[in-house]
Amino acid sequence: MQCHKTILTMCFVMATVLPGSFGDLMKWNDTTYLEIPPLFHLDEWALCQRPKDVYCMVDAALISPKPSPLFDFLKEYSSNTQKHYNRTLVHRGVCISKCGAEGPETWRGAAERCLNNNLAQYGLEV
Repeated sequence: MQCHKTILTMCFVMATVLPGSFGDLMKWNDTTYLEIPPLFHLDEWALCQRPKDVYCMVDAALISPKPSPLFDFLKEYSSNTQKHYNRTLVHRGVCISKCGAEGPETWRGAAERCLNNNLAQYGLEV
């Protein structure tokens, strides 16, 4: 037990004394984190229980319809695949009935509309 405390203390001291030694070359802070779309999000399942409601799990690749520093950051951050999740791929649970799904042939378009409505605040699409 004593050994573990010593190692943790050494890691803390080294990270404090040598900032950036163990971090990325890219800057990642709380502000950056709040400005990017969440990797995962689930619509409330209980609110999608009416007859004919459809709840889908969706994995979608992000795109940017115009030049975007945020999208460029996400691509660069995600390129370090040994260390980071792919932040250009989002995972959602979506009640697509709220976005115009009227039958199986419309589910894909409705899911896309739901995601794009959510991602508009970031200037991104799927």
